[in-house]
Amino acid sequence: MAYMAQATVRRPPEEEHLAEQERLLTELTEQLATREAEFATVGVELAHFRSSYLTRFAPLYAQLDRLEAEIARLLAGRFQEGDDAAREAAARAEEAEAQASESARAASSAEAEPQPRADPSPEFKSLYRQVAKVVHPDLADTDGERTRRTRIMATASEAYAAGDEPALRRILDAEAARPEAVVGDDAGARLVRVLRKLAQVRNRMTELVDLHSALAADPMWTLFNTMRQAKESGDDPLSDIQEKVERQIRSARAQLAALRAEGEA
Repeated sequence: MAYMAQATVRRPPEEEHLAEQERLLTELTEQLATREAEFATVGVELAHFRSSYLTRFAPLYAQLDRLEAEIARLLAGRFQEGDDAAREAAARAEEAEAQASESARAASSAEAEPQPRADPSPEFKSLYRQVAKVVHPDLADTDGERTRRTRIMATASEAYAAGDEPALRRILDAEAARPEAVVGDDAGARLVRVLRKLAQVRNRMTELVDLHSALAADPMWTLFNTMRQAKESGDDPLSDIQEKVERQIRSARAQLAALRAEGEA
């Protein structure tokens, strides 16, 4: 029996190149969606931490600052008016009173803030990541589509921050049901679209690095990041901070009581 050798059918070079770039785009899209979700999650968790921290500590710091302001006023009254020591003591008292007022405002604002939600669950993070893959503006083919996706992505980010799972699912369902117009389906046109999307995705990844750096510049970031790492080992640095502030309050009360007693004597 004779066998005929089957020739291997190779795709044209441009189609092979297109397939390679499409695979790369798929990989980078996955990475971008993950980084978008990670950045959004960190933003939500930082906001939650800030709210919880202020609720817990603003009243304590306000109390400590009021005590220190009163101590500074009593000490300032011991100096003869007009000399350098008196001026320095008066300046310290004024600074302490300003800090006490600022702390009191922060405590009032913290009390008025609604209690923060729990941090996003892994399932909710995954849902947001799916939405990012589907509607990310940097995967748009036209300026009009980019504008539309930018609006939807903003809505998705707001829903994520608010913990609104149904809203994210509605976005996914709406996108799945939306008919997409196909313009130019030849290999050349598809390659151009893929290359442009790759450039946009890479640019957005660079932007996310910069945005994360800006987030890390937040004054609350160091403590927040310490708390995230401490959770993994079961530590609670905030309890140590609270204990320290409460010791300072007790010490300030004792000092104030001693100063008042001296004044009465």
